[in-house]
Amino acid sequence: MNLYVMTNGGPANSTEIMATWIYKNAFVKYRAGYANTLCVLQSGICILLYFFQKWVSKKGGVDDE
Repeated sequence: MNLYVMTNGGPANSTEIMATWIYKNAFVKYRAGYANTLCVLQSGICILLYFFQKWVSKKGGVDDE
């Protein structure tokens, strides 16, 4: 979030992150449906990364269970 405060999205939105993009679409541009779709997409990416991390740690023998 500090990066966005310092650059306000940067030149041509190069420093825009998904969280601020979702916020802008939901509350500034009033595109709640689009922002909701972005939230679902972000959740899916997080779930995929979680399972990938579990797979890598199990394959490497670094499982914490």
